Amino acid sequence: YKVVYGPSDTWYDENTKDTKITSSSETILHGLKKYTNYSMQVLAFTSGGDGVRSTPIHCQTEQDVPEPPSAVKALVMTGESILVSWKPPTQPNGVVVQYTVYVKEESDEAKDEEPKSTKVPPFQMSYEATGLKKKARYEFWVTASTNIGEGQPSKPVQLAPSNRVPAKIASFDDKFTATYREDVKLPCLAVGVPAPEVKWK
Repeated sequence: YKVVYGPSDTWYDENTKDTKITSSSETILHGLKKYTNYSMQVLAFTSGGDGVRSTPIHCQTEQDVPEPPSAVKALVMTGESILVSWKPPTQPNGVVVQYTVYVKEESDEAKDEEPKSTKVPPFQMSYEATGLKKKARYEFWVTASTNIGEGQPSKPVQLAPSNRVPAKIASFDDKFTATYREDVKLPCLAVGVPAPEVKWK
């Protein structure tokens, strides 16, 4: 038998399909993407050629812990606060239910302390760390979680609070698809003292 399978959303693209050959009436497919809808068909074949494919059946692989957030920024807001922003995981492997932001002071006095963590809802892509020590350097990293558990941490970023706050953009570059005659809201999170003027081009 031949088992033809591939992601349902690209099912009509033959280049995205795989084929497994088996002599048994059942088999296990390995190497599938997590939390992905798959379509599959079975056909019998002989030396004379392939038989008719069965009607496609559909199933979804289960969730797993997500990959790390794909990018993290840290920007000074005041002498005692830093804004941390991030992008969602490239492979969420399920439905992200929360992000966790970790903050750790980089000093000899705090080297044995556990990092402070704050849980953030899945629709929020930034967090303001407040109450920081002036001139102390901090390390920040972020994780994403599904119902299965917490994923791996992002690459850490380091920054120290400062009373000098240059104008910077906390949001990330992105592409948006707009529907004809529909309004589109483009986010632009900025920091700076005095408050910066944002210009769109």
